[in-house]
Amino acid sequence: MTKATVTVSFVNQPKEGKKQGSIKTKDNALYGVFENMLGQFQPGSTYEIEYDSREWQGKTFHTVKSAKQVAAATNGAAPAAGGRYDNVTAERIYVCGLLNAFASGGQLAIDKQQIRDATNIIRAVWQETFGGVMPKPTAKEEMDDEIPF
Repeated sequence: MTKATVTVSFVNQPKEGKKQGSIKTKDNALYGVFENMLGQFQPGSTYEIEYDSREWQGKTFHTVKSAKQVAAATNGAAPAAGGRYDNVTAERIYVCGLLNAFASGGQLAIDKQQIRDATNIIRAVWQETFGGVMPKPTAKEEMDDEIPF
């Protein structure tokens, strides 16, 4: 197993039918993470990870086996200098606002699984729209960041 210290840029939830999501680091590396571990990663935080690597169809894929947070993201409730919220706080505001709107509109029941599913869907939309700190890829080759297993 290989060790590394990484700072997470953003977290990708597993695609439908997949067992792994992924984390992308500040240095643009991609690591697969099983769903049961994915919740411990937050953008802006730094982790010591242990991972395995394997080749598949000519590409090397990394899968995180263990992780320990070594530095937390700065997530103050007040805007940072310049009047901006950090991504973690902004994501929480976005998710809470939409969950509140759905609950107030009668579209969200007080059901643990339904709330969890709605939260994960809203977080995925955040990551796809506002949450990524990297510019969205344009070329087809650059979009193939998905870990195939």
